[in-house]
Amino acid sequence: MARIFFFFECVCSQIQQTFLPSPMSVKSKSFNSFTIAEQLIGGAPFSIIPENETQSVLTALCSLRHEAAVVNTSKHTVDYITKLINHLESQIKIPSGRKATKSQFSNSSKIKTPTNSNTGYNPANNSTNNSTTNSSMRFTQKMIEIPPEEIDDLNRLIDSGLECGQLDPETPEERRKVLKLLAIRRKEEIKTCNYYEVENIDNLVKYIRKPKDTTQDILYQKLKKLTSDHERACEYYDQLDIEKSRALNNLLLQQDEEYQLLLDVQQQEMNDFCETLPQFDDPRLIKFSHKYLTMRADEKNYAEGGDYEGATRLHQKADELEELERHAAMRRIITSCNLKKKKEEERQRLQRECFIARWDAKIDQERERWDKKLNVAKTHEHAVQSKIDVIKRRLGIRITSSIF
Repeated sequence: MARIFFFFECVCSQIQQTFLPSPMSVKSKSFNSFTIAEQLIGGAPFSIIPENETQSVLTALCSLRHEAAVVNTSKHTVDYITKLINHLESQIKIPSGRKATKSQFSNSSKIKTPTNSNTGYNPANNSTNNSTTNSSMRFTQKMIEIPPEEIDDLNRLIDSGLECGQLDPETPEERRKVLKLLAIRRKEEIKTCNYYEVENIDNLVKYIRKPKDTTQDILYQKLKKLTSDHERACEYYDQLDIEKSRALNNLLLQQDEEYQLLLDVQQQEMNDFCETLPQFDDPRLIKFSHKYLTMRADEKNYAEGGDYEGATRLHQKADELEELERHAAMRRIITSCNLKKKKEEERQRLQRECFIARWDAKIDQERERWDKKLNVAKTHEHAVQSKIDVIKRRLGIRITSSIF
């Protein structure tokens, strides 16, 4: 019986030496996998992966992706590592009976963010071997890419911030670098079990990430900006009103000037037209009747025949008839001239009315254009005032506007 037990022990020892790898080989394999994974992240081709090392390199990439998420590396780097993992997973040939295992591996390779709400750190992730920790530190330092002199300045800034518990980076880039250096320092303090310093680092990170302005401060800032915008809107509206008055006054002055020029031109045209009218004292325009001409002829005959008394009576009657016919001819000439002059005056009046109507339409169009601008400016002013009233209502300030 003792011989059988001894023989079984020898067989188990031989099987362990044959099929199970040694701890040194596992450590070397793990180190090589992380080295190849870092080279892939650096841009090396997939051909550097040995034939049977795809699974181990895939595991190393998953670990590096998790560490990159813990130290708040840029999202672009994490996405790039995820693409590498997906590419390697697509190259792994899995039998049909092990598809569930592949899906389990894919789910396990997803990033799990820390769940500790107080410190933002999961202590379970700290239980890693030395080789993984060293490769993680090398990966972190490689991804930060901060110049050494800048790292020294940032470390001094972090030291002063840890002393007073407050740190306000000047730029978003400086804030990102400070948070990365604080994450590295936090991991180092956890390794040395200096949890008091870890708590100080967590408090400083919370202070940096906390919004500096409260909701009320933001509302007051918005109120200040909107008040300034409202003042500018009012000034713009007043300026538009002044420009409108100036533009309309210029048009009215231009209208008066052109209207006066039109009156001068029409007066000159009327004078020229009156010169063309017939004159009432022109003897060529007076035509006497046959009766008058007969009386004058009989008057001469009576005088030649010696009947001076009859010639005298005809002369008196002819003079009276001449006077009557002359006045009648003058009335006809004056009436004709008045009709012609009235027609010319009517033409000039219509010309003046067309001029005034054209200028009134032009002024109305200009006034309408300025009114549209003023309405837009007033609408913008009311919109800004409405926003101011909403913020005042939220802040509990009395509303003095009357737009509602």
